[in-house]
Amino acid sequence: MKKSLSAILISLLAISYAADVTPTISLRVGDMINDGLAFASPVIGLKLSGSEDVTTGFDANATSSRIYIERSYGKVGFGTYTGTHADTGSPYFTVGTSYSAYGNLNVELEYVMNNLATGTADALQMSLTVAF
Repeated sequence: MKKSLSAILISLLAISYAADVTPTISLRVGDMINDGLAFASPVIGLKLSGSEDVTTGFDANATSSRIYIERSYGKVGFGTYTGTHADTGSPYFTVGTSYSAYGNLNVELEYVMNNLATGTADALQMSLTVAF
């Protein structure tokens, strides 16, 4: 309960200082190398625009949640597996980039490093993200 309350309070504090808050909806392919395009999962999140072309945010789906920071040339994220995932509680790291395909539709390609998760290998994930 304390962790949930702390996460909510920190999120509200971050949102209150952000210049622009944008909800996002994504369709993410979790592992393009091993699974191909066979499985895609929906992801929801919030993107918080700051100063000097820096954005930060968080997103979550049924098996993971993460926070990230993004510049025009790349994105770095830190997350943890949750819910029904085999490595619940294990952290993962993402490094990637985003391409603006059309208007507010972005194509994101990220490498997921799972060094601390025992049952999950590294992955290359692709997302189609719409920001409102």
